[in-house]
Amino acid sequence: MKYNKTKMELHPKEGMKLEMYASPFIRACIGIAILLISIGLLALMVTPLVSTLK
Repeated sequence: MKYNKTKMELHPKEGMKLEMYASPFIRACIGIAILLISIGLLALMVTPLVSTLK
């Protein structure tokens, strides 16, 4: 299995910095986790707007 160097930074006020050698499976899992967190936060922000518009 080919491991690639993976570097990720989330910066708001020097937040998470990650650098590692990861397989494609691990990189996909990290990407999916970030997408799910983003979708969850978006749903939390949109819910009050939808309830207001009803």
